[in-house]
Amino acid sequence: ITLGVKQHAFSAEHEAEEIRMLWKAAHQKVLFDEQWLYGLLSSQPSSSPHFLPAPLETSSASEKITTQLVARPRVRWEGALAVPTFYGREEELRLLTHWVVQERCRVASVLGVGGVGKSALLVTFMHQLAEQFEVVFFRSLCDVPSCDVLLDECFQILSPQSPDVMPASFEQRLNLLFERLSQVRALVILDNLEILLEEGDTKGYFRPGFEEYGVLLRRLAEREHQ
Repeated sequence: ITLGVKQHAFSAEHEAEEIRMLWKAAHQKVLFDEQWLYGLLSSQPSSSPHFLPAPLETSSASEKITTQLVARPRVRWEGALAVPTFYGREEELRLLTHWVVQERCRVASVLGVGGVGKSALLVTFMHQLAEQFEVVFFRSLCDVPSCDVLLDECFQILSPQSPDVMPASFEQRLNLLFERLSQVRALVILDNLEILLEEGDTKGYFRPGFEEYGVLLRRLAEREHQ
């Protein structure tokens, strides 16, 4: 960005706007520093005046304005727990953030005995990272939905203009899902997945009728998407 400003690569009347758009398009992991941008543009000599963003007094104000500038993600998380306060688990949050944001892992598992706080951890993580994604979808599997039901709900949030008639076969629906996932960066959280597993089986086999979930997770791990 500094080099682009020095070489007048941005439109003189829209420098700040174009720089913010570039930052968003590059999927940067941190909020944009508005104070840095103001200092950069104000320090550059130019034959035509720069249109400077207003200087910000505090970093908190910078974060608020930056949040407004970036398009908010489409979210569907009404089924998530309410977690008004959350203590501890800093290492787990840091590790999840590193996997998902820095390493861009396609699939991550959160494992633990019942009642240890897995759902609360995931909800906290989801809210903290929501701005890194274009779509955020949280789904509890407590009502034991079929994989087709889950895919339909994914299509609704990934592409609100999806056709009324969906592909009939599971394979075709999977291909359509990955077509959507190649177009948007999405965070999909499936809570209570263990409900779909065979009881007492530590190898992770799915109950009869839910084997398609295993295929879905395997494809998510193996195929390219965002």
